[in-house]
Amino acid sequence: MHSAKNKNIEIISTVTKELYVHADEMMLETVLLNLVSNAIKFTNNYGIIEIDAKTEDNCIRVSIKDSGKGMTENELNKLFSIDSSVNLKGSNKEEVNGLGLILCKEFTERNGGEISVKSDKEFGSTFSFTVISEFNK
Repeated sequence: MHSAKNKNIEIISTVTKELYVHADEMMLETVLLNLVSNAIKFTNNYGIIEIDAKTEDNCIRVSIKDSGKGMTENELNKLFSIDSSVNLKGSNKEEVNGLGLILCKEFTERNGGEISVKSDKEFGSTFSFTVISEFNK
């Protein structure tokens, strides 16, 4: 991604090619692109983003972990709600309105999965979502 290169962010993926999911390809691509884009926005220059996917029960859990600025509990509680205003700025003052995360939640749920986030105000955030495994549809 061009913006990661501009910020000298290293993106490390440990996703193997042996994982297969049952999902709408365009929705899944939108979720991945949005979460990685957000990770880039909130990661400081020369930071690291890790992308991982693991089999978990009857699904695959995809995680995007950034070394960014993290979020407070109050900010976390507003992330997936259309009724709450999220006024966060990226590490280089990039604008963020939170609508992409609401779309990610909708697309994940339409494909039978769930989305979640863990964050530490000092050490970054990890967004995870599940998708039904191709072998368990």
